[in-house]
Amino acid sequence: MKKNAFNIMVVFAVLSFMACLAPFAFAQDTSSDDADSQQKTVLQRQAKMRNMVKFQQNAKRLGAEALTEEQIEKLKEARTAFKTATQDLNMELQSRKLALQSELVKKEPNAKTAKAIQKEISSLTAELAMKRLEQILEMKEIAPYGGIGQGQSGNNKEGMPAARGRNT
Repeated sequence: MKKNAFNIMVVFAVLSFMACLAPFAFAQDTSSDDADSQQKTVLQRQAKMRNMVKFQQNAKRLGAEALTEEQIEKLKEARTAFKTATQDLNMELQSRKLALQSELVKKEPNAKTAKAIQKEISSLTAELAMKRLEQILEMKEIAPYGGIGQGQSGNNKEGMPAARGRNT
């Protein structure tokens, strides 16, 4: 009987001790949320600066003209606009390529269907190439050399980077 009473008192003491610590264990520290958000903001700014520095270093390595912040932002916006404008076209192109593959995997593929799908793929590819050309021309208006220098050392007569093979 004494042993049972002792066990009950020990269990009661442990539960009482845990009940006293529970508010501290489940309390939330709101000051760390502010610190976390500030730290995230600082990390985002640092990442943005690293990206800017990398961009400028790559531009210098390629012998490019230095782009202004405004030009860089306009180029990013143009790139984003191009991606959103061609997203549906790219998805349709991938869909048609998959349709062609599924037709060709058949035991006896239908030649007419395969040729029709290939024509659609060719048409979509040509349309995408035209949009890509329009994008390049638009970016050339923003930054005439588009991050590629001309007439710098290591470039050939046309302003293209020299080949890096054994024969150079």
